[in-house]
Amino acid sequence: MQSLDIDILCLQEVRSDTLQYLQQNFYASTAIPRHYYGREVYSVIAAGIKSRANVAKNFNRPIRNTLLSQFSGWRDADSQFQYSDYLFEKNRLRVFNVHLPYQLAPSLRMLLLDEVMQNLCVDANIVCGDFNSFAHWPYNPFLGILNRSSWNDFFSNEMKMLKNHCQVRGLKLSMEQVVTCPFWGTQIDHILIPNSWTKFFSRTYGQRFGSDHKPVVLETTEI
Repeated sequence: MQSLDIDILCLQEVRSDTLQYLQQNFYASTAIPRHYYGREVYSVIAAGIKSRANVAKNFNRPIRNTLLSQFSGWRDADSQFQYSDYLFEKNRLRVFNVHLPYQLAPSLRMLLLDEVMQNLCVDANIVCGDFNSFAHWPYNPFLGILNRSSWNDFFSNEMKMLKNHCQVRGLKLSMEQVVTCPFWGTQIDHILIPNSWTKFFSRTYGQRFGSDHKPVVLETTEI
């Protein structure tokens, strides 16, 4: 990953010492990590933004959680999203880092995404992270029993729902029909970009570095 010369790095579920290593060796500025959930031996940061670019603003905000999330060790105060503003000449880029709960029905997950997108700026926005967009066949019958799915949720396709949400907000998926979570054989990690962007390239990397997700990288000359 170091060889990719990444300017802005959004991380999910990494150890706190990993963030410290990046800050000491590669990235001079950082947004505040989304949250820690604790065990006595180690702590994990659910989301964090690291960047080489100059940060004009950092922001963390809680989003709603579920009873099932709390039973699994997550607290209401722990469920947050974050964004950072970057200034490139006269243009502002707002980068969101999100981790939507897998314990929610897809329709409820879209409500959380709506809450995040209410903070889009008037300039360019990128929304990336682990969306846990599992809602499609064959996972609906199994996960629907666990995540408070409505009858309609059982027959939903979350990728179509996500694309509809993007269209309303002037965004689009940077890539489709790829596998970012090999264990489940599906795409649950996304980078949403402005719909007007045409000069970009997005891809996954096969090497997972011990993670159950593939790294997803976006390259663009739009900024």
